[in-house]
Amino acid sequence: MEKNQITDDKKPAKRTHAKISILFKESYGRDFSHGSLHNISKTGAFLFINTANKEASKAAFSDTSKNAAESLVENTEKSATENSKQINLYIKLNKRNRKILAKVVWKTKNGYGLQFIRSSVQDKKLVDDLIYFEEQKNKTKQTILHNIFKKVA
Repeated sequence: MEKNQITDDKKPAKRTHAKISILFKESYGRDFSHGSLHNISKTGAFLFINTANKEASKAAFSDTSKNAAESLVENTEKSATENSKQINLYIKLNKRNRKILAKVVWKTKNGYGLQFIRSSVQDKKLVDDLIYFEEQKNKTKQTILHNIFKKVA
C-alpha cells in the first residue's frame, strides 16, 4: 500500500459515489472493453464489468481474438498474485480523453478493485479532477431534488 493511500489516522481514503463509463485494456494489450468506475477515491476505484458488456464484447470480436475483459479474467485467474496486472483506463474528462494507469488489487465476479498508479503530479491532478467533477455533478442533482421537494411541500 502506498504511503498516501492511508490518511494520518489510518482510515481508508474517502470514497466518492459515481458511475463513470470507461474503456479499458491491459497495459500491453490491444483490445478494449467497456466498464464503469464506481466508488472512486484518490487511491483507487472499483472497475465494474457488466455481464451484458462481456457478451456484447464477445460478439464484437471474432472467435480467435479475445477482448480485454476476457484476457484480464484469464490472466488474473492464471496468476497467483493478481497485484502484478496493470490496466489502462480511458476516461473522457472535461471534454478531453485521459488515460490513467491502475493496478488490480483484488477481484470479484462483478469486477476488480483498482489502485491508481500515479507516477507524476499530473496523474494525481487528473484523479483529483475526476473526483471534483463527479462531486459537482452529485451536488447539482441534490440541489435540483431539494428544490423539487421544497416546491412540493
